Amino acid sequence: MVSASLAAYILPVVLMIAGGIIADSAGLGDAQSALGALAGLALGLLGAGVVTGSHRMKRYFQPQLLRQAVRP
Repeated sequence: MVSASLAAYILPVVLMIAGGIIADSAGLGDAQSALGALAGLALGLLGAGVVTGSHRMKRYFQPQLLRQAVRP
């Protein structure tokens, strides 16, 4: 479950920030840096979909019952 949440929430944000930083360090303007950030976000969302959508990994992303509450 933790790896699924990392892939779904952290990966797109990290790639969005990286896209903005790369575009800014290349000397591009603010608009191009924003486009770089959007491209990074799109790539991150696509990557998260690939990671969480593979049939081989789906069993790792299923919730597991650790214990069952007993009624008194």
